Amino acid sequence: MIKEAIILAGGFGTRLAHIVNDVPKPMAPVAGLPFLTYILSNLQRAGIKHVILCTGYKSNIISDYYGNSFSNAEDTSSAKIENTNFTKLEEIRFSKLEDKEYTKVNCLFKAKDLTKINYSLETKRHIDIDYSIEDKPLGTGGAVKAALNKLQGDEFFLLNGDTFFDINYNKFFNEYIKKPSLLYIALSEQNNTSRYGTVIIDDNDNVLEFCEKAKDSGYGLINGGIYLINKKIFSKINTSKSFSFENEILEKHYKDLNIKGLKFSSYFIDIGIPKDYFKAQKHFSQRKQK
Repeated sequence: MIKEAIILAGGFGTRLAHIVNDVPKPMAPVAGLPFLTYILSNLQRAGIKHVILCTGYKSNIISDYYGNSFSNAEDTSSAKIENTNFTKLEEIRFSKLEDKEYTKVNCLFKAKDLTKINYSLETKRHIDIDYSIEDKPLGTGGAVKAALNKLQGDEFFLLNGDTFFDINYNKFFNEYIKKPSLLYIALSEQNNTSRYGTVIIDDNDNVLEFCEKAKDSGYGLINGGIYLINKKIFSKINTSKSFSFENEILEKHYKDLNIKGLKFSSYFIDIGIPKDYFKAQKHFSQRKQK
């Protein structure tokens, strides 16, 4: 099983600006935690040990929050911290919150710090985090390419930091072993694809076509924003320093690179627009109550 992942976490969140305008889009608060925390929690459950966060816009908010390691923080409501004097630690950690740009995530920093104390006492299981920081926007492809030198192996998962897709990572990896390709796309089955372009695959999971989104689209497969990649693929394509992964690799080279797609029917949400951001709030709030 692959143990590494790269997450694209440099999004501005333009379409969410009137709701979440002072943090990178992956840090948008969802049911009391940054959206990115749910993605990391899922990766931890899948056995991922090393994550590289590609950051840009207000990258310090992400690095100050997560530091260099992550432990699952979703179950804070049931956490018990007994006989632990965290007052002094709290004062030190929260000293950075005087800056106005942290105002909306004060509660998130607090929840994270208390959880970190709890989990440091209970478990050693965690994800190591590295950062690949863009001084200038590199596009999705440029950001991934710049992060490759931080990988420890050749194979990795790539995820969008504004999308949660609850796939079975073991199944994804096993299909990759059975039908090798330098690039696999996790595809989400959707009954209404009007907001997205669709992807057509054949019976052997080969990508046949990327279709533009249409207003009256019904059922179809969409790009779920999770990929399984062998980094050797980047040596087969000439690109500029800044480029789009979707346009320059997926759409231009899906035939000659034998790109494959695997469909999943599991929960999918992209918080790129307000309507779906509020759907995510509802979903993760209900999940916490179970």
